[in-house]
Amino acid sequence: MNAVEVGKVGVENNQIEEIRLEIMREHELRSNDPEWDKAFREAEWKQLVILNEAAKFVISPYGAGVDYYNAENLSEKALAIASAIPAERAATKGYGLAKKLFEEAAALYKSNKLTSAGKKVEQAVVELQRGRTNQWSQLANKPQANSIYRFDNGFQYTTDAQKRVKEVSADLRIDPWNRNAYQQRIAGGSCRQESDCGGHLIASIFGGPGEAINLVPMDAKLNGAGGEWYKLEQQWKKTLQAGGKVQVKIQPIYSGNSKRPESFVINQVINDVKLDSQTLKNTSTGN
Repeated sequence: MNAVEVGKVGVENNQIEEIRLEIMREHELRSNDPEWDKAFREAEWKQLVILNEAAKFVISPYGAGVDYYNAENLSEKALAIASAIPAERAATKGYGLAKKLFEEAAALYKSNKLTSAGKKVEQAVVELQRGRTNQWSQLANKPQANSIYRFDNGFQYTTDAQKRVKEVSADLRIDPWNRNAYQQRIAGGSCRQESDCGGHLIASIFGGPGEAINLVPMDAKLNGAGGEWYKLEQQWKKTLQAGGKVQVKIQPIYSGNSKRPESFVINQVINDVKLDSQTLKNTSTGN
């Protein structure tokens, strides 16, 4: 046996030993704490809810629902979702990573590492696709703190410690997407002003998600026809319709704990030319 083979056997033995110890720990917990089994089952149920949310975005577009619903445990369900992603989609960056994450989650579920598995599934879901009417992503409606959300069209959102979007970057294209009127009405919650609307950080005409992660309380005149924000969007639209390229990075700036941005820093690259950074205040005039 050569050194490579010896090393491989050593790794495999370590993995077997780790699994054996995991089984022993589980048995000990079951023996010493009757409530542990109940808590474990409740944790499993929470994971099933997460998987069902994921399945809604994968199985609905691609079928393969029978394999998912016939799966007898969390690990098999995660594998069924991974298998439902077609090879041609798995070749793309977002879907390829999602498939890998579901496969990793399946292995973690098999080892009863539920929390770690759930995080993989949640990450995979935000790698997949934007929601549509009656199929909105609850994960994108309730983003977590200090997280990065990447959507199927490449748009990337970064949240701060208070779960607010602090940056979004996107390569724009004309790609009209569904609006979520409810999320637009409640954007900003108690921080919203009477003069505000639920403004899209990336407009729906460019494929901006309808979920809360893409919405902030924004002055209605700033966002409306003739407003400075609206004018920017029209410039981007005109460039794209002429066959040009538009890349943007938008940074909402907040004051204190407010969920309402006081201003927006906009960086644009138009047809490979980087423009000067622009700041718009969240007021009727943008000044």
